[in-house]
Amino acid sequence: MRGSSISIGAAVALFAAACQPMPSNGGGTACTMQFVYGISATVTDAATGANVTPGSYLVVREGSYVDSASAMGDFLAAAGERAGTYAVTIGRPGYSSFSQSGVRVTRNECHVNPVQLEARLVR
Repeated sequence: MRGSSISIGAAVALFAAACQPMPSNGGGTACTMQFVYGISATVTDAATGANVTPGSYLVVREGSYVDSASAMGDFLAAAGERAGTYAVTIGRPGYSSFSQSGVRVTRNECHVNPVQLEARLVR
Protein backbone atom coordinates (compact mmCIF):
# COMPACT_ATOMS: atom_id res chain seq x y z
CA MET A 1 0.00 0.00 0.00
CA ARG A 2 2.75 2.48 0.83
CA GLY A 3 4.03 4.32 -2.23
CA SER A 4 1.13 3.32 -4.46
CA SER A 5 -1.35 5.85 -5.74
CA ILE A 6 -4.67 5.89 -7.55
CA SER A 7 -6.61 8.49 -9.49
CA ILE A 8 -10.38 8.36 -9.91
CA GLY A 9 -12.48 9.92 -12.66
CA ALA A 10 -16.02 9.27 -13.81
CA ALA A 11 -16.22 7.67 -17.23
CA VAL A 12 -19.21 9.55 -18.59
CA ALA A 13 -18.79 8.47 -22.20
CA LEU A 14 -20.48 5.13 -21.52
CA PHE A 15 -23.30 6.91 -19.69
CA ALA A 16 -23.89 9.31 -22.58
CA ALA A 17 -24.04 6.46 -25.06
CA ALA A 18 -26.20 4.24 -22.85
CA CYS A 19 -29.20 6.51 -22.15
CA GLN A 20 -30.75 8.76 -24.71
CA PRO A 21 -34.14 10.51 -24.67
CA MET A 22 -36.72 8.90 -26.96
CA PRO A 23 -37.62 11.32 -29.76
CA SER A 24 -41.42 11.27 -29.73
CA ASN A 25 -42.88 9.16 -26.94
CA GLY A 26 -43.52 11.77 -24.29
CA GLY A 27 -40.02 11.94 -22.80
CA GLY A 28 -39.35 8.29 -21.93
CA THR A 29 -35.85 6.91 -21.96
CA ALA A 30 -34.52 4.33 -24.39
CA CYS A 31 -31.93 2.14 -22.71
CA THR A 32 -29.34 0.11 -24.58
CA MET A 33 -28.63 -3.56 -24.00
CA GLN A 34 -25.00 -2.66 -23.20
CA PHE A 35 -23.60 -4.21 -20.01
CA VAL A 36 -21.76 -1.53 -18.02
CA TYR A 37 -19.17 -2.32 -15.35
CA GLY A 38 -19.34 -0.09 -12.28
CA ILE A 39 -15.58 -0.06 -11.74
CA SER A 40 -12.79 -0.43 -14.27
CA ALA A 41 -9.07 0.01 -13.76
CA THR A 42 -5.71 0.18 -15.47
CA VAL A 43 -2.46 -0.54 -13.64
CA THR A 44 0.88 1.15 -14.26
CA ASP A 45 4.37 0.78 -12.83
CA ALA A 46 4.92 3.89 -10.67
CA ALA A 47 8.61 4.11 -11.58
CA THR A 48 8.40 3.62 -15.35
CA GLY A 49 4.81 4.51 -16.22
CA ALA A 50 4.52 1.24 -18.15
CA ASN A 51 1.10 -0.38 -18.36
CA VAL A 52 1.28 -3.56 -16.27
CA THR A 53 -2.44 -4.34 -16.27
CA PRO A 54 -1.99 -7.84 -17.76
CA GLY A 55 -1.26 -10.07 -14.76
CA SER A 56 -2.95 -7.64 -12.32
CA TYR A 57 -6.13 -8.15 -10.30
CA LEU A 58 -9.03 -6.08 -8.98
CA VAL A 59 -11.21 -6.96 -5.98
CA VAL A 60 -14.27 -4.91 -4.99
CA ARG A 61 -16.27 -5.41 -1.78
CA GLU A 62 -19.51 -3.98 -0.44
CA GLY A 63 -20.87 -5.76 2.61
CA SER A 64 -21.15 -9.45 1.72
CA TYR A 65 -20.84 -8.74 -2.03
CA VAL A 66 -17.38 -9.50 -3.47
CA ASP A 67 -16.39 -9.36 -7.12
CA SER A 68 -12.94 -9.94 -8.53
CA ALA A 69 -11.42 -9.68 -11.95
CA SER A 70 -8.24 -10.50 -13.78
CA ALA A 71 -7.04 -8.39 -16.67
CA MET A 72 -9.19 -8.28 -19.80
CA GLY A 73 -6.49 -7.03 -22.13
CA ASP A 74 -5.40 -3.60 -20.96
CA PHE A 75 -8.02 -3.08 -18.24
CA LEU A 76 -9.75 -4.72 -15.28
CA ALA A 77 -13.51 -4.49 -14.65
CA ALA A 78 -15.89 -5.52 -11.85
CA ALA A 79 -19.25 -4.67 -10.24
CA GLY A 80 -21.19 -5.10 -13.47
CA GLU A 81 -24.43 -3.08 -13.43
CA ARG A 82 -24.21 -2.77 -9.64
CA ALA A 83 -24.32 0.58 -7.86
CA GLY A 84 -22.78 0.81 -4.40
CA THR A 85 -19.94 2.11 -2.28
CA TYR A 86 -16.99 -0.22 -2.54
CA ALA A 87 -13.68 -1.06 -0.92
CA VAL A 88 -11.31 -1.62 -3.83
CA THR A 89 -8.00 -3.50 -3.93
CA ILE A 90 -5.78 -3.48 -7.00
CA GLY A 91 -2.58 -5.47 -7.18
CA ARG A 92 -0.05 -7.37 -9.20
CA PRO A 93 2.48 -10.01 -8.13
CA GLY A 94 5.83 -8.37 -7.31
CA TYR A 95 4.23 -4.98 -6.52
CA SER A 96 2.68 -3.38 -3.43
CA SER A 97 -1.10 -3.55 -3.69
CA PHE A 98 -3.32 -0.51 -3.34
CA SER A 99 -6.57 -0.37 -1.36
CA GLN A 100 -9.15 2.39 -1.12
CA SER A 101 -12.56 2.44 0.53
CA GLY A 102 -15.49 4.66 -0.35
CA VAL A 103 -15.37 4.24 -4.13
CA ARG A 104 -18.93 5.21 -5.06
CA VAL A 105 -20.74 3.89 -8.14
CA THR A 106 -24.11 5.52 -8.83
CA ARG A 107 -26.94 4.49 -11.12
CA ASN A 108 -29.03 6.37 -13.68
CA GLU A 109 -32.30 5.25 -15.31
CA CYS A 110 -30.57 2.63 -17.43
CA HIS A 111 -27.14 1.66 -16.17
CA VAL A 112 -24.50 2.40 -13.57
CA ASN A 113 -22.34 5.50 -13.96
CA PRO A 114 -18.91 3.87 -14.22
CA VAL A 115 -15.87 4.91 -12.22
CA GLN A 116 -12.49 4.48 -13.87
CA LEU A 117 -9.42 3.94 -11.70
CA GLU A 118 -5.73 4.11 -12.50
CA ALA A 119 -3.44 2.46 -9.99
CA ARG A 120 0.27 3.31 -10.00
CA LEU A 121 1.94 0.45 -8.15
CA VAL A 122 5.41 0.33 -6.62
CA ARG A 123 7.74 -2.69 -6.79
